[in-house]
Amino acid sequence: MLWHLEKAGQIAQIHQLLREETAEGHNGWYSQCEREGKTAVFIKDVSRAWQLAEEHFIENPSESIGLQVRYTLITTSLNSLAGNIPPELIALLIKHEIWTPAQGLAYVRQNPDSEKQAGGLTAISPYLTPTLLPEALEIARGIGDKSDRAWALTELVPHLPEVLPEALEVARGIGKETDRAWALTRFVSRLPEVLPEALAVARGIGDKSDRAWALTELVPHLPEVLPEALEVARGIGKETDRAWALTRFVSRLPEVLPEALAVARGIGDEFDRASALTRFVSRLPEVLPEALAVARGIGDEDKRARALTGLVSHLPEVLPEALEAARGIGDEYYRASALTKLVSHLPESLLPEALAIARGIRGEYYRGWALTGLVSHLPEVLPEALEPTFRTLNCHRSKKPLK
Repeated sequence: MLWHLEKAGQIAQIHQLLREETAEGHNGWYSQCEREGKTAVFIKDVSRAWQLAEEHFIENPSESIGLQVRYTLITTSLNSLAGNIPPELIALLIKHEIWTPAQGLAYVRQNPDSEKQAGGLTAISPYLTPTLLPEALEIARGIGDKSDRAWALTELVPHLPEVLPEALEVARGIGKETDRAWALTRFVSRLPEVLPEALAVARGIGDKSDRAWALTELVPHLPEVLPEALEVARGIGKETDRAWALTRFVSRLPEVLPEALAVARGIGDEFDRASALTRFVSRLPEVLPEALAVARGIGDEDKRARALTGLVSHLPEVLPEALEAARGIGDEYYRASALTKLVSHLPESLLPEALAIARGIRGEYYRGWALTGLVSHLPEVLPEALEPTFRTLNCHRSKKPLK
């Protein structure tokens, strides 16, 4: 519609269209576009109207500035809204057919955070139709951070194989060696000829923890790298990082197990020690009482809850204790995180308590995240999980600044 109005020279009608309201006080054009699954059209229309206002500055400076300020506020609101919707929630909205794939893609595009854009494309790529893939590719190509752009492009390769050379080129241009090694390693299964390059980058990483990780990632493709990776891991100074690195070798080199366990037991920080010991439980069940004792002795409530949560898969009887510890976590991010990790282990009898804890989170973003984690067990919670998002949508549609 804006195209036709602009071609007819009816610029004032364009600004009037973007000012129209519904009976409920929502922005009329936004409501119509969203209802038809064309949120991206509204975003593009606002951008064009902003340009038109700027072009008419000389004719009427005060009106031009007023319009530009309003369109700036609209864009800022949309960016804020898009940034507050987790990629997992966008995928869930599409999966349950509450949003169309086009709507989900529009919010991914509008997200100002490059990592969340890449994560959003990853989350919704299975739902994208062939007609939407070119737009997804355009979004991926527009991501500023090269690491995130390489990630996004790589996720599109299964759907658009012709993107592979471009994704590889971006990966090769990443400045940080750790990120470049990670990106290149993801290509090895599709392009074995990239393996020597990925190995060279991994060997050039200065930080020993990162180098050990990068080399270990290459072991499945290049087994002869295993001794080199182990040597680097043994040279890591920080005990927590060294224990984590050595643990990764145990499945391939069982003789490393006693050494890794000794390092884990020597970690000073109780939370880090409990986390390190927990990684051994599946191979050494006799370590379980020790890990539990260390976890229970952690003074910080947040960390104690997280440590206990990590033990639940090995010791289901800890669930009530872990859930109660999660309730007491002060930081809402960690409380929501603990709940989402516990959900898959919860028996039906504990679901009401978990739901009460999730509902008690005051921050809408984290409450929505926690409730979303419960949807697979309690489908009736889905509308409530989405409520903060839709309330934000209504707020942004109406008075400030979309009115």
